[in-house]
Amino acid sequence: MPAAVTKSGVLVGEVGSRGLDARLLLTRVLEDASDAIIATGEDQEILLFNRAAEELFGYCSDELIGQPLSMLLPQRVRRRHAGHVARFSGETIERRSMSERSGVVGLRRDGDEFPAEVTIAKLRVSGHLVFTATVRDVSERVALEEQRRRAETRFESLVEHSADTIMVVSPDRRLLFTSPAYTRLLGHATVKLGEQATLPRVHPEDEALFEDTFTDVIAGGTRSREQEMRLLHRDGDWRWIHATCTNLLEEPSVGGVVINAHDITARKSAEAALRQQALFDPLTGLPNRILLADRLTQALASSERTGCHVAVLFLDIDRFKVVNDSLGHGTGDALLLAVARRLQKIRRGVDTIARLGGDEFLIVAPGLEGREQALQLADRILASLDDPFHLANRELFLTASIGVSVSQGDRPTAERVIADADAAMYEAKRRGGKRWTLFDNELRNRMLQRITVETELRLALGASDQIVVHYQPIVELTSGRVVSREALARWEHPERGLILPGEFILVAEETGLIQSLGAKVLDAACRDSGRRARIGIDEMVSVNLSPCQLEDPQLLGLVQSSMERYGIPRNRLAVEVTENVLIRDIDRAAFVLGELRRLGVRLVIDDFGVGYASLRYLHRLPLDILKIDREFISSLVEDAADATIVSTIISMAHNMGLSVVAEGVETQRQADVLQELGCDYGQGYLFGRPRPG
Repeated sequence: MPAAVTKSGVLVGEVGSRGLDARLLLTRVLEDASDAIIATGEDQEILLFNRAAEELFGYCSDELIGQPLSMLLPQRVRRRHAGHVARFSGETIERRSMSERSGVVGLRRDGDEFPAEVTIAKLRVSGHLVFTATVRDVSERVALEEQRRRAETRFESLVEHSADTIMVVSPDRRLLFTSPAYTRLLGHATVKLGEQATLPRVHPEDEALFEDTFTDVIAGGTRSREQEMRLLHRDGDWRWIHATCTNLLEEPSVGGVVINAHDITARKSAEAALRQQALFDPLTGLPNRILLADRLTQALASSERTGCHVAVLFLDIDRFKVVNDSLGHGTGDALLLAVARRLQKIRRGVDTIARLGGDEFLIVAPGLEGREQALQLADRILASLDDPFHLANRELFLTASIGVSVSQGDRPTAERVIADADAAMYEAKRRGGKRWTLFDNELRNRMLQRITVETELRLALGASDQIVVHYQPIVELTSGRVVSREALARWEHPERGLILPGEFILVAEETGLIQSLGAKVLDAACRDSGRRARIGIDEMVSVNLSPCQLEDPQLLGLVQSSMERYGIPRNRLAVEVTENVLIRDIDRAAFVLGELRRLGVRLVIDDFGVGYASLRYLHRLPLDILKIDREFISSLVEDAADATIVSTIISMAHNMGLSVVAEGVETQRQADVLQELGCDYGQGYLFGRPRPG
């Protein structure tokens, strides 16, 4: 059978020596090809358009045969494509590949564009030049590469600005990358991406433990482990670090074991010195609690003979935990030492300044004529802290809360005067810090009032109708649909009426009544949720848990029994915890929350952004939902900084696989901005006030 030739001279069919119809064979091969195949003549008119090309571009082959290839290209690239074909025609090579990086773009029939990978070949058939193009849609690959690039950029930004040292280590113990803080920690040059260096020498006494930790993390025994160890500084000294090793070998943007480390050398030195010292604080050199109590007792005895007064000032640095968590214990210790030095500069010769531990200082001032002198000393202390502290190339500002107690004529003991100053300090901190508070009859009366609240709350918890639960809806921002309700405790006092939790929750936590209160709220929430589920209302209910409740060994059994009693399905109950669980016992919190997750309870971190959460701790908690604190939402529309913070939190949460709820939404404009930023859910007066269930 003779060959069939088109007007361009292209071979389209013949009978082979084995009786095969070449046209049929060619047709089958082209039609079964997974990639789009297009053939054009030298004039760029389409001669062949296979089935895969039809599916890719949305045209039938009959529509395109004889049409210019430019129909499949966006207008902006047609001239460049024509020039490329002209150059290719004159080259000696027979095949050329182009990728989306060189701007190859296809145009579908519906007007959508897509990045493409194209292989062009040229051949001569019956004396005619023919071009064949194999086209592949690489949209998915491009999207994945962009996603990876963004992840790498985000990782680099976090590392660049982290106060902690971050090291990426290969399985064979080679440094692949270090953050800028690495130089500050160990004195060595930073290792950049693409470089390699030797891992710093580990102290011989710590080698075995480090090897065990590193091997366990690589082997997958645990994804993350913490360890304290000593590393050799460039100056020849050993630096104690707290290291968290995390296996990120499978992360394309990391590809190694990540070690987050911060310097704890000062803390370790203090611990060693503490064992040798009995009367002085090893960090600051100030008297410790034992010596202070002795001197205070002597001062009180002397005041009885002289008729003078003794003042005790209890000082606590405001938000010192934030400094430790963000800048490391080394900076925290340096800050405490600097505070001690400033206090010593303003003391009188007869005064005693002691450090009780942590960020607490006590000043004993004997021989005073009255309380005015004590308050003047408190003012001088606060004023001395106004100037910034210059530490490790940083300028830090801090404030303090001071409680003042002055001995009266009723022969007080040292323990009593210190306890009064301690109570006054907590009152100063409760009022916002950066102030002093004098322990006087008014404060004593408030303390008595708290005792009254405790007594009446105990009675209310024993009653059947005084502790009630109100619910506030949580809505999906895109649809306005109520997806959940937060259970909020209320106290129906028989004489005072409805009391909001701000008046009794703190007392409940301080007295241990929070366990009973939490049990009542949990039972009521499960009961109401089960009832609503039975009538077809499909929504979740969330219950707040205090850090104290997470420490209760009965909590897991209580949650499980309540869910079973009222038939609560999995994922219909959620518990909310605040960031403060991280400063109590992160290991205990992670365990309890993990057990709750296994019971089918969803986990929410509440009031995010105003507590003490650390990114290196958040990943250890099996969370589902993150709630942004209302403080950022209230000024979201007017304050660009708050909008940026909210956007960052939303992006971070989504990258961690968490849904996001914005609290305190009161206006439609706030809801609109949150939706634009990608926030999933909203809660606040805009959607409904708390009301009985």
